[in-house]
Amino acid sequence: MQLNYPQARAILELTLAQFSVTYAAFHAAVYDAVDGYLSHTDISGRTKMKTAIAFAAGATATIAWQDGGQDLPFDAETNVLLAGWITSQQSYAGQLFDRLVLLRRELDDNKTADVALIAIKEARARADGYSSSLKYLYALIKVMALGNEKLLFGGLPGHESCPECTMLMDTVHTARYYVAHGYVPPHGEGLSCADGGQCEHVLISVKTGQLVTI
Repeated sequence: MQLNYPQARAILELTLAQFSVTYAAFHAAVYDAVDGYLSHTDISGRTKMKTAIAFAAGATATIAWQDGGQDLPFDAETNVLLAGWITSQQSYAGQLFDRLVLLRRELDDNKTADVALIAIKEARARADGYSSSLKYLYALIKVMALGNEKLLFGGLPGHESCPECTMLMDTVHTARYYVAHGYVPPHGEGLSCADGGQCEHVLISVKTGQLVTI
């Protein structure tokens, strides 16, 4: 299947208007929570970030489920997965703010530190990272919604790849297969390159020839 992957990805992202709004709002919320806490302008960053995670996850899952051709409500499996994802991300957020407590103490003690610049850099990094995980949630829920539809594992190696990606390249399986084995790129738990999330592989609908994942 011949496909201009960068172009196809750009086109898909442009069509995901609802998700783009959710993504941008979540990115801003994480940024503000971290920057506000480190800058001493908002002490409620931990709570705000956990609330943002739950809201963004619910909105993303709803959009992805419907983009996958399903009507609400979610099925039982998807409900369990969504609840688990929210719990894990909120746990990570709690750990993040435990580290930020220590960082803020260090900044308070270091009178020469450029607090504003450090806060901006930290906030941008955390916002980028957590928002990237939201893209994976969208892909995962959408693939779950597709059920038995046939999908091709394609794309480009990118900055990272792994033995599983090499094995899967140009093969066709059902959407359920990719979910069951953790092979939904780029963060599928069954892919060795998942931690960095820099794999540029995608899933493509055999029926339509269009990208399913970003």
